[in-house]
Amino acid sequence: MIHRVRAAHRRENLDNLRGWGELLGYYLAPLVLIAGAVWTVWSWYEDYALQEKGVAAAEKGVDAAKNGPTLKSDLKIAKVEALIGEGLKGEAKEYLGEGGTKTIHKINAWGPHVKVTVQNIATAPALITRVKATFRQSFDLEPCYGIGGQFGDTVKYQLTIPDDQPMVKGTRSHKVPFTKEAEMAFTVEANAFDQFTLTTGNEITMDGESPWIGVFDVELEHDHGKKLTFGPIAVIDTGGNPAFYADGDTWNIDPEDVQGCTKRNAATVAKILDTPKVTASKELKDLNKAFLALEENPRKPEEPSEGIPCDEPGANCGVW
Repeated sequence: MIHRVRAAHRRENLDNLRGWGELLGYYLAPLVLIAGAVWTVWSWYEDYALQEKGVAAAEKGVDAAKNGPTLKSDLKIAKVEALIGEGLKGEAKEYLGEGGTKTIHKINAWGPHVKVTVQNIATAPALITRVKATFRQSFDLEPCYGIGGQFGDTVKYQLTIPDDQPMVKGTRSHKVPFTKEAEMAFTVEANAFDQFTLTTGNEITMDGESPWIGVFDVELEHDHGKKLTFGPIAVIDTGGNPAFYADGDTWNIDPEDVQGCTKRNAATVAKILDTPKVTASKELKDLNKAFLALEENPRKPEEPSEGIPCDEPGANCGVW
């Protein structure tokens, strides 16, 4: 081959067309061979890549057939409602000296409830696993009556404020902020609404105690650490005073024993209701209305009954 290439380069061969043809042939042949080899390799690579894509698509299709599409949850707060509700487990107790107690009987207690309606707007169920309440305020209203004793009720809430929760010295208020947490296991199905209830309040309410008020924000933990927050929420409990208690859609408020006490409590409730974006319980709003009505139409003492001794039935001896 080398001999023929050399012969093609001789001058006498370059003087005729045949010599030029042979020369071009010797140079073009290797280029054609190289180009063919490159084309063959490229075609093989294209076929291999296409085959790999087909395998990956097939595997993905198998996974989708086995496991379904990728599912996600997405929770939103649809509605929050607060009220005093029943169904809480508790005990009526007598509190003895030196920290001792004596259980009198079991009770079905009333206390603050928060009904939370959530919406799951995605394609997978959502699991709420934990709830945390952060309290902005937690206090008892001022006591306006000389009523009290060694009896009281203990109640277990989902978010119970224990009797040893630190207080601000010389007040009826807990030190804030503080948090209370509890585990949950509540599932909201895909593309659905559902409702659950949170309960919170003081563990112990003594006879004669004024109602407790709490203002707090809520954080829900769901689906591997996602957080959903809402609030503030303002609630009130029933207290333990027969002279001051929720009565249906209004409140029974007896004339005060402590001058100006009712007016101060009214101002406190009004201020709580002015908290920006607060969701207030029904009974707290009813109490505000009752205070306003009392301010417009204050009760006056009845005149003593003439001719009837005060210790006999039917006598009105300065009773409000």
